[in-house]
Order: sequence, then structure tokens, then C-alpha cells
Amino acid sequence: MNISAKPATTDVEIHGNFIDGREIEAGQGQMLDVRNPATGNVIARIPNSTADDVDRAMKSARAAFEGRAWGGMDIRARARLVNRLADAFEANLESLYRLETLNNGRPLNETRAQLSRLPDFFRYFAGLALARRDAVIPVEGSYLNYTLRTPIGIVANCTPFNHPLMIMCKSLAAVLASGCVTVVKPSEYTPLTTLKLAQIFTEAGLPPGVSTSCSASARAPARCSPNIPISTSWC
Repeated sequence: MNISAKPATTDVEIHGNFIDGREIEAGQGQMLDVRNPATGNVIARIPNSTADDVDRAMKSARAAFEGRAWGGMDIRARARLVNRLADAFEANLESLYRLETLNNGRPLNETRAQLSRLPDFFRYFAGLALARRDAVIPVEGSYLNYTLRTPIGIVANCTPFNHPLMIMCKSLAAVLASGCVTVVKPSEYTPLTTLKLAQIFTEAGLPPGVSTSCSASARAPARCSPNIPISTSWC
């Protein structure tokens, strides 16, 4: 992974972190090259985020979790939204197939077979959210003992290079259907479909801050404010 302050070429896409429903500059100007593994050519550049950038992403996610647009949404409305996200995902599969293959080098047929199932992850968890799955648990004595499933807050999701979109969606579908929010740190080698899906979901109606993406090298600082609690998913 090359780190520099200036673009290596002039014909590559320049990306930022995806925060508050849009891409923003980050990394204090320090960028990472993203390459096509088949050719070695630089195809995009992403920020090498600092601790301040991560903190900004976490604060955006916390604000979304506590805000009315997402945090105040009832279960039925949230399930309908997650189903709309699945529809938007499905409508953009062809471009996602090609972008994922360009970025991680897997044959297009394999990528197509893998990604084509992902919208159904979101539909499955949307249905599961409506089912609630709460329970009354018998106990001795004059007590009422029951479970009640509620959103827990921010889920930090660190995804790998080899199956970037599939492994992220295994977590993301459950996160959104349950009413949580997430900050994703994609692999610095294969971040492009993560950014693209965040854009697709925002355009489909996902409130800003619910799903954010913060790129960095493996050696970059990953600390954030100690007063922002998170649940971590290392995939």
C-alpha cells in the first residue's frame, strides 16, 4: 500500500470518507492508492484517516442513533426502509459486480454469483425485525421475566479484502434491521464497493450517519472518543 500526499496519476477517482450521507475529505491530505490487482494500475485514491476522522465518523453515527429520523423510527417503518434498500441494492447489482471485480480481482462470474444473493440478506432481517422474537421466560415465584430486543448503538465493522461486500452485508443487514448504526472500516485494498453501496443506500432514503465508512491503512490510528460506546464486529 503506497502512501503519498499527491495523486500518482490524473485519471483516477478521488474518494473521501462517507460521513453524514456524503463523501468528505479526510486524512489531512494523506491518501492511499487503490489498485486493480490484475494490472497493478491505480484506479482510485482514498484517505488514510486520522484519529480525528474516526472520531468524526463516530459522532455522526451517535447523532443518527439518537436522532428522530432513525432512532425514532418504529419497527414497521424501519423494516419497510430496509426492504427498499434491498430493492435499490438489487437494481444496482450489475455495476457492483463490475466494480468489485475491478477492485479485488475475482472472476466476474464468481462475483456475480456471490453478490446476487446479498439483497436477500436485508429482506430476511427486515422480516425478522417484524417478528420481534421477544419471549416470556418462566421463573419460580411471582415474577414476570421477559426478553425485549432493543438497538444497542454503534457497531464498528472492520471488513477484509477478499469478500468485501458480502462480509460487510452479513453484518450490515442485521445492524440496520435492528435499528443500530455502523461505522465501517473497509480494507484499504478493496474499499470501492463499500463506498458505492453507502451512496446507493443514502439515495434510497437511509438517513445520514446511519451507515458511515472510514478508510485507513492497517497501521493508522483507530481510536475514538472514550465517551462514545461501541459494539465491535471484526469480520
